[in-house]
Order: sequence, then C-alpha cells, then structure tokens
Amino acid sequence: MVFYCLIFWSAMPRITQRSSQLSERWSQVSGRMVDSYTNILTLKTFSTGEHEDKYVSAAVVEHANTFYQLMRVFTLMWSALFILNAALLIAVSWLALAGWNAGAMTTAAVATAIPFALQIANISGRILDVGASVFRQIGVASNSMTTIARPIVMQDQPDAPALVVTAGGIEFD
Repeated sequence: MVFYCLIFWSAMPRITQRSSQLSERWSQVSGRMVDSYTNILTLKTFSTGEHEDKYVSAAVVEHANTFYQLMRVFTLMWSALFILNAALLIAVSWLALAGWNAGAMTTAAVATAIPFALQIANISGRILDVGASVFRQIGVASNSMTTIARPIVMQDQPDAPALVVTAGGIEFD
C-alpha cells in the first residue's frame, strides 16, 4: 500500500505542473493561429509566408515538447504501477501456492487470494487513472486562474462620471 501511495504522491504534482504548462502552450498555439487568420490581409500584403510559418510552427513545436514531457510522467507512472502490480501478483501467487503446498492454506484460500490480488491491481489502476484526470484538470484550471485573475491595470480618471447605460444597440453611420 505504501508503494501505491508513493506512486500517487510522486506523479500527481508533476501531472498538475505539466498540464498547466501544456495548457499555456495550447493557448499560444491557438493565439498564434487565430492571429494569423484574423490578420490574413495584412500578412499577405506586408509579411512573408516563411516568417508567419516559423512563428506558428515554433509554438506547435513547443506544445509538442511540453506534451512529450507530460506523457513521460504518465509513462513512468503507469510503468511503476505495472511493475508494482506484477510484483504483487507474483508474491501473492507464490505465497498462496507455498502455503498450500505446506498445508497452511486451504484450496479455497488459494482460490480467493489470487483473484483478490488481481482486484487490487485493477482498482489501483482505476484510482490512479481518476487521480491523474483530476490532477490534470487542476493543472489546466490553475493556468486559467493565473490568466484570468490579473490585477486591473487601466483605471478610470478620478473625476470620470459614472457610466449610465439605458439600452443596448448598434448604429451604423
């Protein structure tokens, strides 16, 4: 149980951090692509295609590298869990069969021990999967909070009158 907690404890903060970084990189990719499409007339007139391609592709490469870092954490986490679950199954099977051969365990106890170890392996994977999903979303949310929760830098003049809006509308001149 200690080793399962150790895997969870070591992987989840890294998943949160990498997910936050990945969210930031995705924002950069989206922003650069939207910027290119929004200003397409200006770019076609005054810019070179190569410059704009490098600008967007650099963001895509950074996003891919950050994604690889997150996937490395997942690979290490799942590999450690696989090794731990394999060790659990081997140990329980060996102990159950050794106990059965020594006459210390009944057939029913052996038949119960191995499926119980399999169930622990399955549940540990589900818990790790749910935990990873939660901590991944926490990383995305923390990135969003730092983006949204910024101090107001543009203030009204001290003698500015209050804005009174009585109705909405659009007028074309």
